[in-house]
Amino acid sequence: MATRADMRARCLAELRRADLSAQVDQAIATAISEYQNSRFRFSDIDPAAPPTFTTVPGQAIYSATECPEIATLKSFDYVILNVNNTLYYLYQQDVVATKLYNEIGPEMMGIPDCFSYEGDKLILSPIPNQAWQCMLGIWQQVAAPVTDAEANNPWMNKGELLIRSRVKFEIATHVTRNAAMAQAMSPDPPNENGGIVGQAWRAWRTLKGEAARATTVGNRVKPMVF
Repeated sequence: MATRADMRARCLAELRRADLSAQVDQAIATAISEYQNSRFRFSDIDPAAPPTFTTVPGQAIYSATECPEIATLKSFDYVILNVNNTLYYLYQQDVVATKLYNEIGPEMMGIPDCFSYEGDKLILSPIPNQAWQCMLGIWQQVAAPVTDAEANNPWMNKGELLIRSRVKFEIATHVTRNAAMAQAMSPDPPNENGGIVGQAWRAWRTLKGEAARATTVGNRVKPMVF
């Protein structure tokens, strides 16, 4: 499996520039940052081990203190509350409505039926009056590798071609001023790149296509009972 060290070495070899290690590292960081706003298959949680936290009686707002993923998630697929082994789906609503409802007073505490998100914090309403487990189905932010030797980082493996192509685009655009390579590695759609399909765009489209095929629910014809 590829590591950041492997990625750097391959990019330097393809660039034929052994003196650009620092610039390649910066380009790797930039590439990952740019694509964290795209949802890929590896951006989804493991359904067998979703992020969870336990509610606190009288506490409406939850942050990274209770669950690290709350502060870095991109969007919610679902929030489910486990109340004595009965699962309740919580609906997302406008944060103003949640705040106004929660400010009514302690008499409105109970089992939450909705939530809002603001300032990297999850707000439950009504305010929980007991400790229950809350499960999060989210589009999560996938972190960049912390070290050169970190194994199994999705960006260095499943997203390897995408990041490697974007790195060469960043280097060609901002360092070597190589217009031909920048165009060949472009992340822009073809109509914004003179009709040429850049490698970064092609790799991005492939990963997005895989995600769409895996999650799209097709129409099914069901027999009717007469």
